Amino acid sequence: MAWEDSMFASVAEVLPYLSTNDVHTLVTKWENAYGAATNSVFEEGVTGAFPFSWHISNSLKDIIRDMGLDISRDEFDALVKCWGKLTPWENTQETLEILADANYTIGALSNGDYYTLATAVSIFHTPVEFSHIFSSDFPAGVFKPQPAIYEPTKHIGFEVEEILHVAGGGNDASGARDAGLFSALLHKPPKDGKTEPCFVLNDITELPAVLGL
Repeated sequence: MAWEDSMFASVAEVLPYLSTNDVHTLVTKWENAYGAATNSVFEEGVTGAFPFSWHISNSLKDIIRDMGLDISRDEFDALVKCWGKLTPWENTQETLEILADANYTIGALSNGDYYTLATAVSIFHTPVEFSHIFSSDFPAGVFKPQPAIYEPTKHIGFEVEEILHVAGGGNDASGARDAGLFSALLHKPPKDGKTEPCFVLNDITELPAVLGL
């Protein structure tokens, strides 16, 4: 998967003295810790305004300690910023250009904080523009698939029936559907026992056809 490969590359660039095995161990443990936080509800008094930053920073501290690594503050901060440098799915730019040319409004919704997501979408270039960014920052204070993270999409001037959430994971697709949105799931089959997404796509290039383009 492109984003996983990009995380390995980013971490290796920040910590070039680590062996390939250590980079793999660090990234795998970090991604697993993030995955274990699925569906979390946070307390602002504990995490501050940015629960994503709080979670990935604390999980990274634990991993560094457990691996016996000694890294500088600058290296630590650079590692955290790796989450904003994940490579998107292949053909995403070209697909979003089709939507932009058809005057669709494009937004990003993810568990990241606003800064991380704004950095992540900056990889896309004209005519693709992200008009909205929906993050886990408070007042949302949750990770997908909690309904509160999807709720802000309903208050940006569109009818709910005009919104389609495109997810890369089954929990996310089901969460969007449970929150009352149309949802499409990429690459992965829906999870058993979860609400079915409206569409299951083999590739992001199939998205324009779903929208009648």
